[in-house]
Amino acid sequence: MLEFDIKGLFDNIDHELLMKAVRKHTDNPWVILYIERWLKAPFEMPDGTVVERTKGTPQGGVISPVLANLFLHYAFDKWMRRLRMCLLKQWKEPKTRRRNLIALGIPEEQAVLISGSRKGYWRLSRTPQLNKALGLTYWRKQGLTSLVDRLDILRSTT
Repeated sequence: MLEFDIKGLFDNIDHELLMKAVRKHTDNPWVILYIERWLKAPFEMPDGTVVERTKGTPQGGVISPVLANLFLHYAFDKWMRRLRMCLLKQWKEPKTRRRNLIALGIPEEQAVLISGSRKGYWRLSRTPQLNKALGLTYWRKQGLTSLVDRLDILRSTT
């Protein structure tokens, strides 16, 4: 199970990674400019000192949850891809890979292509077939809890 402190998320989001995610969704220079300015806007401490912001999103702003959601979307995708890659690496032999991929429901033709590919594990972990076969359903069966499921459980207990 993966757990993290959502309260600390807003304070620790890396600006460069977040802006990379924003740029994947828009090429509008004004949108990018305003989000960058908003992220880097300094804040004033109770004693009056002004502090430069180098990470995190300003709390209380309407766009903070949207940006945090965008950041988590890419972080989660990267995490799932890494899990798929690790599983592929465990199946070292092409025969083993093919057999396991077929067992996961990938058609034999595609399993043969993936298992015999010379492409790296990281690249193969991004194929649509693996994405579908090793999706959330597979990982739930393995005992991993979805963040969405965990959040629903937490909400229902409070």
